[in-house]
Amino acid sequence: MRRSSIIIILFLIFPWLLAAQTMVLDWADDEYELQVILPGETEAMGIDELSDAGIDIYADGLPVGSVISTNNTYAEFYLEPNGSILKLSKDTEFSVFQLENNDGKSNEFTLSGKLRMVAAKATGSSKSRYNIRTESVVCGVRGTDFILDSITGNAYLKEGAINLLDEVSGAVIDLVPGQGSNLFGGTFTSFEIDPGMLADLWDQMSFKNLIPADVPGAPADEGTEGTSEESGSVEEVPGAEEGTAVAAEESALTKFLRDNLGFEIGSITIDGQTYAKAVIQPEFKIGKLGLALYLPVIYTENLFDPADWHHPDGNDEWSFGTDQSGWENILTDVLSDLFLKIKYVKWGDNRDKFFFSAGNLDDMTIGHGMLMKNYSNNSDFPAIRKVGFTIGADLGKFGFEAVVTDLSDLEIFGGRLYTRAGKLAFGFSTIVDINPQDSVDPLLMVTDNFGDPIFFNVGLDLDLSIIETDAFGIYAYADVGAMLPYLREDASIGGETVNAGFRFDAIVNYDNGNLDWQDRIKNIGFKAGLAGNVSIVDWLAEFQFFKGTFRPAFFDATYNHLRGQYVVQTLNYLASLDDLTSTGPDYTMGIYGEAKVSILGKINIELGYRYPWQYENGNVSMGDDDYLHVGLEVIKGTIPILGLYGSIYYDRTGFIPTLTGKDGFENFGLFDGNTVFGGELVYPIAPTLELALLFSRTVKQVNGITQYKANGQPIIVPSIGIETRINF
Repeated sequence: MRRSSIIIILFLIFPWLLAAQTMVLDWADDEYELQVILPGETEAMGIDELSDAGIDIYADGLPVGSVISTNNTYAEFYLEPNGSILKLSKDTEFSVFQLENNDGKSNEFTLSGKLRMVAAKATGSSKSRYNIRTESVVCGVRGTDFILDSITGNAYLKEGAINLLDEVSGAVIDLVPGQGSNLFGGTFTSFEIDPGMLADLWDQMSFKNLIPADVPGAPADEGTEGTSEESGSVEEVPGAEEGTAVAAEESALTKFLRDNLGFEIGSITIDGQTYAKAVIQPEFKIGKLGLALYLPVIYTENLFDPADWHHPDGNDEWSFGTDQSGWENILTDVLSDLFLKIKYVKWGDNRDKFFFSAGNLDDMTIGHGMLMKNYSNNSDFPAIRKVGFTIGADLGKFGFEAVVTDLSDLEIFGGRLYTRAGKLAFGFSTIVDINPQDSVDPLLMVTDNFGDPIFFNVGLDLDLSIIETDAFGIYAYADVGAMLPYLREDASIGGETVNAGFRFDAIVNYDNGNLDWQDRIKNIGFKAGLAGNVSIVDWLAEFQFFKGTFRPAFFDATYNHLRGQYVVQTLNYLASLDDLTSTGPDYTMGIYGEAKVSILGKINIELGYRYPWQYENGNVSMGDDDYLHVGLEVIKGTIPILGLYGSIYYDRTGFIPTLTGKDGFENFGLFDGNTVFGGELVYPIAPTLELALLFSRTVKQVNGITQYKANGQPIIVPSIGIETRINF
């Protein structure tokens, strides 16, 4: 693929201005996402830090020499006094090298990302011009509305004329409205843009506050447009009828609905049964605060018959206590049903000094992940829906993280406290599952009593920051953890009795004084490693050591599917403590590596794998606890022609043993209870209409009760849905 050093030359001829140009921020959907590196500085500053430094980019504009990064927000700027406007997309870096002044110098910019610009039309004998340097395309523009994407190498033209120049080869072509061009295709030629695609491109980059029709020389000034649909404002047009104001109000309402309200209709297969569904999804964002609701009706035949609706996990989520008796049950059901309507509510993210998030949570990790890593509470969504909660604060010398996996059913929760001395941090973590027996196969409890256990997982950690920069960072860490079971009542399994209470002997064997101390300590784990980032890659590499039933990342993506089996394993372990030769491997060691790559903010790739080897009676073999994590996400707008986007994920415990048919894994498959798998593929039909294919594997339930195979594994069934998404 050929990449060129390219210049965009935008010749905008307007009356000669004695005042210097200024590039002023007008709007951002989340101004706290904006980062600016000031001239002569190396560290980025946020909006508050700029204000503390006496710089108001809303009033005074960007100082010449600044570099602005949008991160996860859109931002709109206007050039004063000539009136041109531009919109920067998310994950865009825009540099202001030079702005025109009264000595006739041109405006000089560089772009890495995507922008839309509505340029003031050329008039008179002005020598004003704009140079935008990218790595993809070269444009010369006169009074134009265009989109430029340096990542994909595409330029799209809606109004005006563009002259494209490849500075390396010297090739030149001209674009007219409705055409585009791409330098990455190997040939420097133009192509016609499908009208639907053109509308979609401009819809994605529509202005929120600024009005394209107000730009000098824009089509509306010439009487070709009467209303600015993007802003909802009213333009006076000769011969306009009374009703223009009404149309403008309707346009503003349409814009609000498009930005804040989603609607889905389609079908979904759950437990082998196909349902129809209609879902309203309002979504709002104010600064760092985001809120989205999930209001579904999933039904078999009659949308208006509540008795015909699907009840996830056996719960009638629209009853709000009317199907309960007793004020405690009524209140619990009301709160549970309300929680299930929350898709998410969040403030900031875990990079901030303070953050919280509630709802569908895909990646819950506490600390370095010794106890909880990549835990997801929506792996069985929408067949089973849960509302999780995380919160964290960094208060300087100390901080905390906390997590609840399901607010409507408080079973798994915990957190981490940490303190910091310089670059060294020390933390304590605990994650508790108070009802793992809820996932045990009921048939197993006919012959055995598992004692209604509680899993207490505790851990200590240290980390040392070595290098901290945006381009390169590295830190070292070490963690130790243990799983301490508590039995509410005496248990029996396989004819053996296990006493109730805290089973400290699960960790330390006190009875056999002839054992070395390292053999007396069981059910623990240790890991140490390095982690950091190199440019766009976040990486991690660690050594692991664990014994008994504990393992690093005890609560991972597959935990919900396997927690019942962990109860059986734990009781077998406790019943066998007196016979140390039958408690499993002496110990297991492993290497875990992980990498996360974001390619130009358009494609996100995650890959992680743990390779374990176990020692048992002097023999060494591959362990059963290998773990594979794969994730791929293609952001909307990345594929310019078809517009396809989506995501896929796969998490698997026991991956290699299943492939090789190792003893105990002969009847397992790559999509059984050890697996979490799913994703979606979305095709945008029109600016407001998308067709989505959703797929996942979920546990089979009947009236809220999980179904199991003969080997004790939960039955996993496909969940496939096709839905139409209407974005108004």
